[in-house]
Amino acid sequence: MSEDEPKYLDIEFWPTGIEDIREFLNGLKEYYAGNDDFIILDEFITKNIAKIRVKAGIEEINHVLELKRVFRIDRPSKPAINIFELMRRDIEDFDITEPPENSVGILIVDSGITSGHPLLRECVGYEENYQNIEDSVSDLVGHGTAVGGNAVYGDIGECINNRRFEPSNILLFSENYVR
Repeated sequence: MSEDEPKYLDIEFWPTGIEDIREFLNGLKEYYAGNDDFIILDEFITKNIAKIRVKAGIEEINHVLELKRVFRIDRPSKPAINIFELMRRDIEDFDITEPPENSVGILIVDSGITSGHPLLRECVGYEENYQNIEDSVSDLVGHGTAVGGNAVYGDIGECINNRRFEPSNILLFSENYVR
C-alpha cells in the first residue's frame, strides 16, 4: 500500500462517557468537514467502547495519532470466512448435532448470545443480563454469539467446508455485560 493511497483504519478512543465521546467526534467531524482525506465511515459508541472506522490519508492519520483521546489505531480485521459464500448456503445443507449430555460449561461474558441461533440453540444452557443499558439477554451486537460459536465449534471454516457442525464437549452460559 503506497503512502499516498488512503488507508482504512479502526480508531478506538479512551472511554470517557457517551455524551463526551459524541461531542469529541462532532468536533472531529467539523475539523475534517470537506476534507476527502478523512471520512468517518462507521462509528460504534457505548459506555465502555468508542470506535470509528475511517478512510484517511497519511497526513490525517498522523494528526489523529497525536490526539490524547486515541487509545488505539488498527487495520480492520479481515474475516477468514466469505460471508457472501456462506449466505448462498441453506442451513438445511449442514449436519448440526447436539452437544454430548456430559458437556462441560463455558461462560461467555460478552454481548450476550443469540440463543435461538440455529447453530447454537442446543448448546446454550443459561443466559443472564448484568448490564443496565439494555433489558435483553439476547445478543444485540453479534460479538458474543460469534465468540460462543467459536468456543463450541472451533474452526468455523472447517465446519462449513465439511458441512458438519458438531459441538465439542461444551455447553454455553451467557452473561450480557457490555456497558
